[in-house]
Amino acid sequence: MALRLHDHHDSTNALKVRFLLEEIGEPWESVPTAMGSERDGREGSSSPFGLVPVLDDGDFVLTESNTILRYLADRAGRSDMYPRGPRARARVDERMDALSLQVRSALWPVESAAAAGPVPAALTDELAVALDGFSDLIDTNGTCTGSFSIADCAAMGRLVHLPELPLNLGRWPKIEHLLATIGSRPAFLRAVGEHH
Repeated sequence: MALRLHDHHDSTNALKVRFLLEEIGEPWESVPTAMGSERDGREGSSSPFGLVPVLDDGDFVLTESNTILRYLADRAGRSDMYPRGPRARARVDERMDALSLQVRSALWPVESAAAAGPVPAALTDELAVALDGFSDLIDTNGTCTGSFSIADCAAMGRLVHLPELPLNLGRWPKIEHLLATIGSRPAFLRAVGEHH
């Protein structure tokens, strides 16, 4: 039975899971799912928070996109993408946690403001500090840790809209390189193409 991903085309968290599913070649089915206050006839989210993605693996249902990434890599035996050794695994987790805990909180206000009009400089300044820190963590070769991992799936989901924001990405050449390198992977292009 194929995995079922409760999914939404606008969810960057769902995008990172679609990316990994395509990367590992796992058969899966997208279940278009309403988020938040949407009421358009689609199935509502089974997440306790009303969010997507939600992964349905038979009798096992899982929420939280980073947890789903870790589960899928382990389930597929992909220690190349989520290492077993504690130090290598911790580096992947560190990048994923930095994206969720440091970058996300600074990114969302800028994305929301940009959708409504001009972005206040205070918001872009806060995001720039977060991106400075994330850039310091990542490798120079176009990946988060030196080789492709689930952290790169998480990074593309989180950072995919950066080029659309009022930022000078030249300030972060490592992030620019990551977006170009990981964003050109066939699995990522398929994951984006599923919904655009």
